Amino acid sequence: MMVNQNNREAQNCTDGQSGGALLPPAAHDLTIVEQTPKLDLDTCGVYWVKRTCTRDGCQDEFTGLVPIGQTIGGEQNYKAIAYELYESHYDTPRQISYPAVQTLVQTADRAHRTAITNNLCDAAKLGRLDAEEDRPKRTKQDVVDTALTDDPTY
Repeated sequence: MMVNQNNREAQNCTDGQSGGALLPPAAHDLTIVEQTPKLDLDTCGVYWVKRTCTRDGCQDEFTGLVPIGQTIGGEQNYKAIAYELYESHYDTPRQISYPAVQTLVQTADRAHRTAITNNLCDAAKLGRLDAEEDRPKRTKQDVVDTALTDDPTY
């Protein structure tokens, strides 16, 4: 009986008396209860996700942006995703979600991450503007040359 009690306590996510968290978010038994696409491309996407813990007695919820598919990890991937953003916003003109695009950029260097995110947003904005002005769709190289002005080094 003592073993079962210890196992049950090990499964608790929060302290029963204080209500404070005993486990970090990654250790919870999380289930997605809601997700909303914020960016949906051919090779990647970003969803706003709400997750709740399914353990008895735990009421913790976690929300945030989650990348799906490819993320920015190299120059070719960066250029490919930039062109996907351009095409997507050309085909369906709309505003770009900066936080969603930033979620795709997987680098610890804050300045590098900001430069890449700004360039990707510029590619999306270029697509929207070209569509609104009835300009023909640009080539990938033209988008790279026009929108990716801050050339981050990999």
